[in-house]
Amino acid sequence: MLKTPERSDSEGGRNRRQVDWQFWVPIASALVGGASLIAGTFVSSTCTKYGPGENGCIEYGFDLLGRGITLAGLILLVAGLYVIFAPHIGWPLVPRKP
Repeated sequence: MLKTPERSDSEGGRNRRQVDWQFWVPIASALVGGASLIAGTFVSSTCTKYGPGENGCIEYGFDLLGRGITLAGLILLVAGLYVIFAPHIGWPLVPRKP
């Protein structure tokens, strides 16, 4: 079956968008993870600095919020960096690119 020029153009655009998606998602994950890691660490350190009873650390749960944001940021950062660098390093869970 022959492809019309319109159809081949749309398939090329779709392939281009998919490559862009695969390229930018790990980078965005690493950036958002790094920012979350910094923000969560700041919230946790503020609660530690002023004590558990100050600044709403216990009443509003800011200490747990800071720990949660830090953990989520760490996971996003490691996952993004893993996807970016693993194919080139040849880590065990990611198949090498030919």
